[in-house]
Amino acid sequence: MHLDNFPEKSVKALILEMMTGASGWKPYYFENQEKVAAFAPIPSMKWSLAATIPTDEYRKEAVAIQSRVIKAVAITLAFAVAGVTVLTYFLLKPVRYLVRATDRIAGGDPGHEIPIQSRDELGDLTRSFNRMVKNLARVQNELVRSEKLIALGRLSAGVAHEIRNPLNAMKGAIVHLQRRRPDDPLVTEYSHLVAEEIDRLNQFVSEFLHFAGQSKPKPVPTDINQLILSTQRLFEEKAKESGIRFHNRLRPEIPTMAMDPYQIEQVVVNVLINAMDAMPDGGDITFSSRVLNQKIGAKKDRRVQIIIEDNGIGIPPHRLKNIFDPFFSTKDAGTGLGLPLSLGIVENHGGQILISSQEGQGTSAIIELTEPIEFYQATPKQQPDG
Repeated sequence: MHLDNFPEKSVKALILEMMTGASGWKPYYFENQEKVAAFAPIPSMKWSLAATIPTDEYRKEAVAIQSRVIKAVAITLAFAVAGVTVLTYFLLKPVRYLVRATDRIAGGDPGHEIPIQSRDELGDLTRSFNRMVKNLARVQNELVRSEKLIALGRLSAGVAHEIRNPLNAMKGAIVHLQRRRPDDPLVTEYSHLVAEEIDRLNQFVSEFLHFAGQSKPKPVPTDINQLILSTQRLFEEKAKESGIRFHNRLRPEIPTMAMDPYQIEQVVVNVLINAMDAMPDGGDITFSSRVLNQKIGAKKDRRVQIIIEDNGIGIPPHRLKNIFDPFFSTKDAGTGLGLPLSLGIVENHGGQILISSQEGQGTSAIIELTEPIEFYQATPKQQPDG
């Protein structure tokens, strides 16, 4: 077939280009229809092969492919947005907890901890935040207690002396009345009652004054185990009458510590009285002592604990946080100064008191004493269970 027989110039141009051995694609018109031809030579046969498709079908397929690509991109983008949203939510959740907790602390409520939900950097940040919250709560409680002590100290001297002076006059009048009317049973009964109440008020005023103006410790080498045993002997008869038994778990390696034995004995007495008062039907009180650490060197920072445990009625949780507040007492006849006074003594010795209790099961008091001074060698003694 001669090329002149093709009326369409575009067809002639396509055939001529194929005859040159070229390859590619080219649009052309045939029988009034636009088509596209893709062509390439076949050298071994000295032919050139072309594949054609109507432009309309090509465009339809291109539009279909374009539509599928757009749908795939849209779906991928939707999944990506959803994934980023979920991931962002879980990543920012601990941060939102931190923000809310910070707002609560700023509002004066430091008593909430943030749950730790991961082990990554955010988890470490949450742990650090929780520790900071605990420390803030502890510092806040100490500041509140310090403010109470400061206010109490300002009032103590004048009020106590104003109370003590009329008490002494009343006590003198009662003694005079008893001497003048020794045979009158009514006078004897009521004067004895009044004298007891005056003595009780005098004791309260003495504790008040001692609490408000505690003297500095006068440390001397002290055997802690012997101090505990001597304190027990003061209460042996009362304990037997109340059905209370003492048990000792005193470690013989407890070293001689430099402390004020009279003040520390007062602390042990206060804790022991509270333990006995918590067991109206009798029970067991266990005394323990132990060394926490010793540093090697010429100077040794020694920490010793005295633990007094009872199986009494315990302290309700809502009252436990206030036991070191002045004038707060869980006992009807208590003055509320025993534990605050003990806390001040122990803190003056560089130590602390820890009280834990479960209502109906008992209370444990840990008196921790620190002696950052020269080591005193103790003579080991085996303490029997008493």
